[in-house]
Amino acid sequence: MAQTEDEAPYFIRSGDTFVPESHARGWWAPDTVHGRLLGGLAARALEREHAEEGLHFARLTVDLFRTAPFAPVGVTTERVRDGRRIRVADAVVRGGDGRPLARASAVLLRTGTPPPGHIPATGPWDAPPAQDMLAPHGRTQFLRFDEELRPVREWSGDQRRRSWMRDARPLVGGEALSPLVRAALAADTASPLAHAGDDGLR
Repeated sequence: MAQTEDEAPYFIRSGDTFVPESHARGWWAPDTVHGRLLGGLAARALEREHAEEGLHFARLTVDLFRTAPFAPVGVTTERVRDGRRIRVADAVVRGGDGRPLARASAVLLRTGTPPPGHIPATGPWDAPPAQDMLAPHGRTQFLRFDEELRPVREWSGDQRRRSWMRDARPLVGGEALSPLVRAALAADTASPLAHAGDDGLR
């Protein structure tokens, strides 16, 4: 899943800070950085500083505290717990004034042998593969559809909503997107996809 993207990145690294490029602007206000990118930066830092062979990311929770001004940001991490089977680490994204913009908490579990017997699990997703629905390098990066795989053109309605999302840009210049960072970037889309009402998003 990791690959080198062909488009310009969202951020350029400058020392310990990440400088946003113009396409990192928020969807709701042009003088902000889009919130999902902060979650991506937090996931990137957690993966780089706390991942280890034999551990896998089991959960990533991202809290956005306030709107991020369109300005450089920094990320720091802290290991909260380190046991034989579990590791917990936090990341904080801060603006230039030092105030926190977002926080992420990750739980990593050590890989082991599954217990005997049947264990309920989520079944395979029956949606068509992303490559059959999105052009490899096209401008269409987000496709919504319902349980019957019909396109969903509006946010409203009672049908379950599903989507494929493809990021064509690296998060940070010169770096390929890892599977964890891709998941963090895409996860923010679940909120408007699931919570829009008949009048859209308010």
